Amino acid sequence: MVVEGYIEEKDGIFSKTQKFVEEILPYYTEENEEYIENMIDFGQPAPKSKDTRTTTVYNRNSGVREIVRKRAEGICELCEKKAPFNNPKGEPFLEVHHIDYLCDNGHDSPENAAALCPNCHRKMHILNDSEDVKKLKKKAKTGN
Repeated sequence: MVVEGYIEEKDGIFSKTQKFVEEILPYYTEENEEYIENMIDFGQPAPKSKDTRTTTVYNRNSGVREIVRKRAEGICELCEKKAPFNNPKGEPFLEVHHIDYLCDNGHDSPENAAALCPNCHRKMHILNDSEDVKKLKKKAKTGN
């Protein structure tokens, strides 16, 4: 069994990984061997490596953020719940999201931005549901 190779004593000291391996070993079967090995590898530090990446940054108008947050009055414009916490200045924490992304030629304007709680902001970036987009566009244009 390949997994056994991960349980080793080094200089009389067991690594933290051994405890993890011992906890998952009872669940080992040939059918899930690859999954178990991936779980063990998950417990290991990542190899040191480096990537170079180029990022485009869009200059934004800070006034847009201010206007959009003020319009929301501390309420997420998607789920319509109160901001989950206040920032260090005591203001409701809402993230400003561009409904039509700037990278897709969306405008940096209050009519193209919504104040969202962190969960809804993440939801928009993952799902970008058409009904949610419609709702946010209506709120951004009408203010309600």
